[in-house]
Amino acid sequence: MAKLLIPRRRFLLGAAATLFIPAAPAIIRPAAAQLMQTGAGKKPGGGGGGGSVAIVATDHAIDITNASSYTFSGRSFGTASADRKIIVGAVVRNGSPTFSSVTIGGVTATSVIQAVGGTNHRVGLFIADVPTGATGDVVVVPGAAVVRCGIGIWAMTGAASSTASDTDSSTADPISVTLTIPANGAAIGYCAYLQPGGSFGWTNLIESFDEFIENISYHSGACADFTAGGNTVLTADQDAGTDPVGIFATWGP
Repeated sequence: MAKLLIPRRRFLLGAAATLFIPAAPAIIRPAAAQLMQTGAGKKPGGGGGGGSVAIVATDHAIDITNASSYTFSGRSFGTASADRKIIVGAVVRNGSPTFSSVTIGGVTATSVIQAVGGTNHRVGLFIADVPTGATGDVVVVPGAAVVRCGIGIWAMTGAASSTASDTDSSTADPISVTLTIPANGAAIGYCAYLQPGGSFGWTNLIESFDEFIENISYHSGACADFTAGGNTVLTADQDAGTDPVGIFATWGP
């Protein structure tokens, strides 16, 4: 509390006394308190350059017609986010031609990785920045007329870039790769094989879908988020069938 200082002086009759009240001392906030109030120094919860990557499966679909272009209308893209990237896995029968193009919500997608299983299935992963919209169209254009098409869709947030940190493919039985996954990163796998019915069993990834396309085609996808980084074996083991093919990719924050 401030003190009242009354100087020693003679008072004249009727004269008012003079009071000297010094200003209260300034309060200095500790640096830690300032950080808490401003949010400075906090680890970001999303967006590139900090935080962690999150991938969630949002949809999958098939088209059993023979065609040179496939449009999957009104597919789910999940929750909108300023840094959301949509990843599409696509498979067609007639493995020779590369995919000509893929558009996601009207945005031209970038090819992440493609591979062929035997002479049958071509699979590919594609990515595009699609920050808005809960749904949208996915258009897959193969390099030539093909037999059947299937897709899987994932939404990813928190990635520093659309460019994958690591990619690999496999036509082994079981399908298996070893990828470097960044700390707080995430991974996706997408596979196909020839089999009239069946399923995949995934190791170190969580299955997103397992779907019969037509009488001899099957596709499946999986994803997972990882806290600890490092080299990780990712496996997809089909219960039967031939010509397996799988593609995998990882992203970091």
